Amino acid sequence: MDTIYIAIKVKKNDAIAEQLREEGLFFSSIADSIGIEREAITEIDETNYKKFLKKFEK
Repeated sequence: MDTIYIAIKVKKNDAIAEQLREEGLFFSSIADSIGIEREAITEIDETNYKKFLKKFEK
């Protein structure tokens, strides 16, 4: 299976998303909903995403 990149935009004032992030459940919830392991999801800092993606372009 190829790598699939997904961008998720959540408003900074979204209380539910912020609560899930604080509890460490944000990406676990996403993984559970699409039926993959949590380890398959990598959070990328939006300021350095191009540097991260260069690793996979080879």
